[in-house]
Amino acid sequence: MLSVDAVAGLKASFTTTGKEVCVGGIAQESGVTEHSFTGPLTYRVTAEDGSTRDYQVHAAYWKFPSGPADGTRPDEWDASLPQMAMDDNGNAVIVWIQYDECRNQIFKSEYRFWEE
Repeated sequence: MLSVDAVAGLKASFTTTGKEVCVGGIAQESGVTEHSFTGPLTYRVTAEDGSTRDYQVHAAYWKFPSGPADGTRPDEWDASLPQMAMDDNGNAVIVWIQYDECRNQIFKSEYRFWEE
């Protein structure tokens, strides 16, 4: 699973038999044009005859923190009791307790599947 930082500047690789591929009216070049995939993107393919077809592209990623080890210092802090739940749509939540030298705190990380 990617982190939100990892999907901020991705370069999509694709092949097409169409005349042009655009996102938001801007022509795309496979493996070159960068996009933030923190939300769904619509790729429009234009055929030689001028007809178009839209494809919605999603990147699945964990929101910060990406997991119990992210943001923890195992040599100094104690993270424990991780629990995970997932719904029928593929959304997931992971929670855990972490001691920060003063008190126990509850931490949470979410994964949300984009659906339109």
